[in-house]
Amino acid sequence: MINVPTPTGYREHLSALEYTLGEKGAPYFGPDLEPDVPSVSLELWEGNRSMEEYAQEVFPVEEAANGLTWMEEGEIFQHPNVVLGLSEQLNQARL
Repeated sequence: MINVPTPTGYREHLSALEYTLGEKGAPYFGPDLEPDVPSVSLELWEGNRSMEEYAQEVFPVEEAANGLTWMEEGEIFQHPNVVLGLSEQLNQARL
């Protein structure tokens, strides 16, 4: 037998899973997908309706979680042509 320390936060993570999946009865999507998985998951979260909605609502939150601050008011973006080029690429990808 090999003894190793339990990683920090692991026990709390398992406890949260036990509560969410066990007591609350949240659906579990395992490795074998059942036919009703898409409909059940869409009832839980409808997802982003468009690339524009994602860019406005979700992307800035993800960037902030990664420690970036470009989206904060008053901050000046130094490369506007990069944004314009990316916007044009996204529009072309939708076509």
